[in-house]
Amino acid sequence: MLLLVHAGAALWPFLVLPPLAAVALLCMVFASLHHAWSRHLGSRRITQAVWGADGEWALETADGATRSMRLAPLGYVSAYAVVLRLHNDRSTHTLVLLADSLDAESFRRLRVRLRLGSTEDAPAQDTPAKPV
Repeated sequence: MLLLVHAGAALWPFLVLPPLAAVALLCMVFASLHHAWSRHLGSRRITQAVWGADGEWALETADGATRSMRLAPLGYVSAYAVVLRLHNDRSTHTLVLLADSLDAESFRRLRVRLRLGSTEDAPAQDTPAKPV
């Protein structure tokens, strides 16, 4: 899907714009493809997220790096999906967890903990989440 959308965006400017403007937009489309590829499919993709009892999140990427993040206020919690906005001083990540990303009990506990908005009721162990 990522390649299909970017291929369409790469072809469209040549149909409606002058060649110089089309080449400029083509460069932006390739920059977007590179960024999206490395973020979602490359070594920077998130392979594991652990919410610690202290409220901090530890994100592990495919290259083995771990980043400490905090939960941003804008997110989404429903019975079928959770969208987490995580940030630190240097970057922001959006993590989408579907109901089948975790076992049913862990997903339920995550939703309850997010809706309560506090870390006081946090479990003694960290709660790992592996996005699909």
